[in-house]
Amino acid sequence: MGISNMVLRTVYISPTIDDELRDQAFKLHTSKNDLIRKYIELGMAANKQKKPSVVGAAVGHKPVAAKKAKLKAAPK
Repeated sequence: MGISNMVLRTVYISPTIDDELRDQAFKLHTSKNDLIRKYIELGMAANKQKKPSVVGAAVGHKPVAAKKAKLKAAPK
């Protein structure tokens, strides 16, 4: 995929994670950017397979189903 087909995003990561990315990218003969993109794709694919949301739970969000159930149970 060419760079013209991508969107630039800036994220902050810890120095420890950056070091691990560097080491893994070196071992795999790829760039940290390519590795980050691959990990995002893998994480998103894994998230689609799991309930509740793996990523959502990791960042403190409740699954949509739980929110809907809470709304239905609320008195009107």
